[in-house]
Amino acid sequence: MPTGLQCWDEYGDISVDLTSRMTRLLGGVNQSGGGSLQEPALSQGVPFVLPILDQNGLMYPADITVPTISGTTVSWTTPANFYFGTY
Repeated sequence: MPTGLQCWDEYGDISVDLTSRMTRLLGGVNQSGGGSLQEPALSQGVPFVLPILDQNGLMYPADITVPTISGTTVSWTTPANFYFGTY
């Protein structure tokens, strides 16, 4: 069985076991309106966004912003709070 990255702690137990990919967090956005940004490092892997929900008691609000990624541009149209990166 092929093995990717494996890391052990001081007791000999595996603490990280990856077989193919590791995520790389490139940045975060917390804006009161729409916008966009350029991040050249988005071309170095498969991009992802992670929306951050507020803590107002709603589990999944209907109006959560889900940004879009096109090439090396991240765009959003409403107030947004999210992280982005590649894996």
